[in-house]
Amino acid sequence: MEEKLVKCQAGESCPIEKALDIIGSKWTFLIIRDLLIDGPLRYSELLKSLQGVSPKVLSLRLKELEKSHIVNVRFILKFLLKLCTV
Repeated sequence: MEEKLVKCQAGESCPIEKALDIIGSKWTFLIIRDLLIDGPLRYSELLKSLQGVSPKVLSLRLKELEKSHIVNVRFILKFLLKLCTV
């Protein structure tokens, strides 16, 4: 059975709008791209692969993605190295 797409009514939760709210911020989609292509990365490796992103912005975007359950951020050792996976 084919499912038909319909517009959300005013006030309803729209899945497309919610997805864009999560991945629509600058750098967010590129972070997801690099993790999907390269697999798990340390924070410093991810920072290096995204030329031009500041450490503050990268940290903020990773926290947003982790809160949305898109990225899993793990701390390893006592040096707080972050390993990120999608």
